[in-house]
Amino acid sequence: MSFIIQERKDFSDQNRGLRFQKQKSKCALCDKNLVFNNRDKGTVGAWHAHHIDGDNDNNDIGNCACVCINEPNCHLKAHGGNFTTGTLLPKSEFTLER
Repeated sequence: MSFIIQERKDFSDQNRGLRFQKQKSKCALCDKNLVFNNRDKGTVGAWHAHHIDGDNDNNDIGNCACVCINEPNCHLKAHGGNFTTGTLLPKSEFTLER
């Protein structure tokens, strides 16, 4: 038996950048200021690009929300408090354009 390991896909740099601009550098849930160069970094203004519907293969810009990862950690909130078993917040909770 053989297994094919597929690399996890993610949002393109273009879609992440466009969503970040549409959100005017603000977290889609708490309105906190984000810093573009601090994506995936635990520093001031740090953020992740969140898959709203939970499907990591759906990398359409409409499924992307930029959310903070420092206090109050809206990325964790978006996953219902647990990245593995939490219930995702509905798309209506996110402010995707300002």
